[in-house]
Amino acid sequence: MCFVSLIDLFMWSQATESLTNTAVSLGADVNISCDRDIEEIYWYKQKSPDPPVFILRTYSSTYEGAEYENIIFTHKYSVKTNSRLFIRNITTDELGVYYCVKTSEPLKFSNGTKIYITDFVNKNQTDLVPQHQKPWLIVTIITSVLSVFVIIAVIGVFFRLI
Repeated sequence: MCFVSLIDLFMWSQATESLTNTAVSLGADVNISCDRDIEEIYWYKQKSPDPPVFILRTYSSTYEGAEYENIIFTHKYSVKTNSRLFIRNITTDELGVYYCVKTSEPLKFSNGTKIYITDFVNKNQTDLVPQHQKPWLIVTIITSVLSVFVIIAVIGVFFRLI
């Protein structure tokens, strides 16, 4: 397991100034290359405002493969070569900035690759809500509107009494 210190986070924040932007479509697969010329690396994902999440570590021997931080990551992430991270079936959960970090001390962070959805900006907010959640969205909107009317009515009654 890898530990990120405050100094490392400071170095990390400095690396975000030179991000590579990668636009993808929902459901697509994506390859991210590490700009470090090394084979043994850590891969991290950062999704603001959350702290960085360690995904996996690669080794110099392809026989050793990758060591995952969480078994769930094996379904989404893999390494094609030790310096390329492969992400399957992009969802909004995979959006963020990906970093590779050399395993030896001192840690050296890559500039980072920001993954964002190309059609995300063009969709309105209700298009982003899954179909099974749309009835709850409608109920929430109706409840909010009714609450506003009740508050206005209570204020009106209060001022009539004065």
